[in-house]
Amino acid sequence: MSGDEVIPLYVQCNPLLDVVVDVDKDFLKQYELEKDCAYVYNPHYRKLFETILSQISKLASPGGSGLNTARVAQWMWRHVLGKTTGCVMYVGCVGKDDYGEQILAKAVEDGVTTALEVSDTLPSGLCAVCKVGDARTLIANVSSASALSDEFVSSKSVERGKCSASIIYTTAYANVCRVQQTLRLIAGSRTCRLPDGSKQLTAMGLSNKKVLEEFGEDLVDVLERLDIIIGNKEEMKDLAMMLQWVPADMSDLELAGKVAREMMYDQHSVRRVVMTRGLEPAIYATSEGLIGEVVVQPKAPSKGKLKSMGAGDAFAGGFIAAFVTNPNDLEYCCQMGARAATYVINHDVQTLATDEKAIKEVQESV
Repeated sequence: MSGDEVIPLYVQCNPLLDVVVDVDKDFLKQYELEKDCAYVYNPHYRKLFETILSQISKLASPGGSGLNTARVAQWMWRHVLGKTTGCVMYVGCVGKDDYGEQILAKAVEDGVTTALEVSDTLPSGLCAVCKVGDARTLIANVSSASALSDEFVSSKSVERGKCSASIIYTTAYANVCRVQQTLRLIAGSRTCRLPDGSKQLTAMGLSNKKVLEEFGEDLVDVLERLDIIIGNKEEMKDLAMMLQWVPADMSDLELAGKVAREMMYDQHSVRRVVMTRGLEPAIYATSEGLIGEVVVQPKAPSKGKLKSMGAGDAFAGGFIAAFVTNPNDLEYCCQMGARAATYVINHDVQTLATDEKAIKEVQESV
């Protein structure tokens, strides 16, 4: 990476090995879990992990929300949008084990510039994905992912990538265990100017209230420095409740607009808020009062599937890749996010094909 090269995206997040298993409602009840919620590991879930890891039918694959977004953004940037310069950069921490090697191999395979600190004492993080039909409940044992050190993120190679990125991205879920590090990352971006003189922007993928609550008072300091906020309808409502608003009194358009205009913001740029709503039109809103809807329903939905592991991450990756190329056309960015999500729903977030047929499918999917 040359000193004057601009890269599309820098992602600092929790690399995890996703372990996917089919369970029933009684299994969730046993561990006091709710459908479509995300949880941070504590000793109460030790037996759950032991049970899941012992299942022969489990599916294990490199993941973590931020890594999924980074891989999809790089795929969209290079193969769908046809950009030949700049690569997405991903930073995190893994253990010195096979899981960590799998995570690194997948990121490198997809062309992501990857900087992974390796912990000598903690194993690589795992995310238990408990599926009940289309519903997914996540329990993340971040383990070594929580050990990403300030020394590593301040190293020359990481700093070079960080300072060269158009957008800095992280997720709410990933930073429960290191809010102060996230604050330093985001605050540092406020003084960064890219080689062309433009401002670096920050973006975050939301999580549900069970995760947002873990931020505590530091959440306010993070939120006011976010230029781009991406989340689904439920996550936006949870955010509204955290802000002591009453989302039930607002339409989805009103809620997205209120987050864009009224949530604390340092006015670094123009804030953009994107709300996904499954097969309903996505909503975008800005702090300048622009608001709109974008039809995202696939032209040829696959077998009626409405959800897929990583679809939301894929939307974020597609949106951001498009945003870097055309930040003033949020409708286009939402369409590209929807195309990435549709591809993942129809295939798999682990299978980002680059052949002509696959790329044509993405380009024509919405």
